Amino acid sequence: MNWQHRTLIIPIALAEPARAACMALTGSASEGLFTTLLYPEGGAEATHAISSGYIAGEFADLLPCGDQPGNVEALQAMLEGVEFPITTEGLAGMLAMIDISDEAAEAAMGRLGLSLAPPQAPDEGEDANS
Repeated sequence: MNWQHRTLIIPIALAEPARAACMALTGSASEGLFTTLLYPEGGAEATHAISSGYIAGEFADLLPCGDQPGNVEALQAMLEGVEFPITTEGLAGMLAMIDISDEAAEAAMGRLGLSLAPPQAPDEGEDANS
């Protein structure tokens, strides 16, 4: 099987629907997708979620990545085949809001100004400028 590395960074509001779509296609293999929260630089609230690793080429080839435009119609047809209701426009809109790359997770997070942990407040009594 052909496997390709992808890092997907998704707005939190899309984490559940995106995970549900992936689970409709792959079953329990997608259960842990988009459960790792990301925080913007200087922000205390998570705004995004990430999933990074190898995915089957049959799915990776359908996702936009770099100069590869993706294939929304084919992806939607696969979702219809597993009775996951979404329009082509809805799926295209969802994909447009997801950052999809073949970068390592750390590189993609850095490019977007996101991190795995919220910024830490200085300990009591500690000088905030030290």
